[in-house]
Amino acid sequence: MRIEPPAEMNVKAGPNHDKPAHRESRRAFYDWLAARTRLTGKIDLDLKCLSSLRLDRNRTGAP
Repeated sequence: MRIEPPAEMNVKAGPNHDKPAHRESRRAFYDWLAARTRLTGKIDLDLKCLSSLRLDRNRTGAP
């Protein structure tokens, strides 16, 4: 699933967008998306896929 940010958010997501301001624009988008997303029902996750993700544990407070 691909979710594009609204144009007015001006999210920088290109391959060369790796400056702190670009990363901040993506963080702001994902925070915005998380605040507006609700999942209901059964959700099956591929844990092998999830294990390849790098999670920012300090920001979420997870151990």
